[in-house]
Amino acid sequence: MATWGPAPFASDSGQDLLDLLAGSTDDERRAMLREILVGASRIGERGFDWFEQDVVDAAAVVALSVPGGAKQLDDIGHGAEAAVVISGVDVQLRAQALAGLELMLRPGNDWYDTWIDGEEDGEGARAAHVIAAALRSSLG
Repeated sequence: MATWGPAPFASDSGQDLLDLLAGSTDDERRAMLREILVGASRIGERGFDWFEQDVVDAAAVVALSVPGGAKQLDDIGHGAEAAVVISGVDVQLRAQALAGLELMLRPGNDWYDTWIDGEEDGEGARAAHVIAAALRSSLG
């Protein structure tokens, strides 16, 4: 895949995550997403193999899996239609997705500094805010 951008799944790693999730059970998917999302603050540490874009992609998978999420995310993402919708996305995983995404929306991490800094109305910010809105609405 030659596409690279801030939207969910618009990178080779995003497509790799979709492939990993597609080849896993729902329990394995939830565990992998939790690892990425809970570990968002550990990005860059030795032994932690996930990156900022992975957090955005994982949050998008969770958002796509909540009731009404696919419709809300309809206009963002490359390959979102191929994303595995996960059954049984509990409130804790939704909250972890929102918290991880909110970390990416703060200056000082590579994703923000690359895709948002100075372009608060750009594609990256719009995509992240749509994902966050879907997660927030699912949390009530």
